[in-house]
Amino acid sequence: MSEGAVRSKEANYLRGFAILVVVLNHVVANVVEIKQLNSLVLLLMPFYTIVQVAVPLFIFISGYVLSIRYRQDLDVLQFYKRRFYLIIIPYLIYSIFYLYWINNWHLPKSSTIISNITYATSYFHMWFFAFLIILYALFPIIIKIYNYCENNKLIIPLLLSAFLWQVFGGVIPVNGNIPGFLYYHARYELFYFILGIYLARNPIKLNIAQKSMILFIFLFIFEMIFWIQKYYKLSFTMPPFLIIDVLFNSCTILMLFELATRMEAIQLIQRPILQFAACSFGIYLIHPFFMYYIKIGLSNLYITPSSPIFYPIYFLLTLLISYSFVKIISLVPYSYLIGGERRYHET
Repeated sequence: MSEGAVRSKEANYLRGFAILVVVLNHVVANVVEIKQLNSLVLLLMPFYTIVQVAVPLFIFISGYVLSIRYRQDLDVLQFYKRRFYLIIIPYLIYSIFYLYWINNWHLPKSSTIISNITYATSYFHMWFFAFLIILYALFPIIIKIYNYCENNKLIIPLLLSAFLWQVFGGVIPVNGNIPGFLYYHARYELFYFILGIYLARNPIKLNIAQKSMILFIFLFIFEMIFWIQKYYKLSFTMPPFLIIDVLFNSCTILMLFELATRMEAIQLIQRPILQFAACSFGIYLIHPFFMYYIKIGLSNLYITPSSPIFYPIYFLLTLLISYSFVKIISLVPYSYLIGGERRYHET
């Protein structure tokens, strides 16, 4: 298998991890409905902490994959054309679908549709597309800057600058009335994108699980305490959080990346991970819709977020129903426009 094929397969494993983490994130988020700090909260908080890496991981994968595909000269027009079909059209379709749904299966007025599409607010998870679209729009510029830094041995300063922006950009006041694309671009995840480009071009044996486990545990404990303190108002003051958050997410991404490089030795879960990866885009788009009705159904059975069995049942039902939906719509011609299964030569 060629080096490019190996890296593409590693990226697919990462996609599989990422969509599992996203769904788990939205499931475990229900823990905040428990108003008192109790044993169930303490049991779930480690999961809640880990799954905060979901969005940074997807951004990392985007940088990693685009760097593999477009290492040589980039045909900008063809690149934008592919992004339009693969990202923007599904975004528009699902934005209108969610607005139609939350408006009791009636389309709102056109000004409402335009506003929600512009601000990426048609439903809670659609905000991610705001950053993704502007990131892809700027990719030809980003990769030119990266290539310049690489050719002039300035990659370390570039990574450091992106890291500092990741840490301090989140505290810069931004006018919330500007379009969502610009709002989220100003605040989120550029460092992880550049980190993905770097690791795609500089394959290294990380062994981070062995070298950095103590650091990871420290960051994990700190991060978990932060989330507990945020929701349950413990009586102490936390030190600055953002730098720990970026370090923790970076460390988690690198550990998952290392796991992806070793997946060929873990045959038992290879196939399901790759299956989820192929459906990850569609699962991301549709899973909140199914989550809404699954939660109602569980509530009717008196299975609520205060019950330990709520979380595994909610996770498995959401994942499997969303996956089945994507497999079914993949039978439709041009299903890639509506979140159908993708074999990631399409990326």
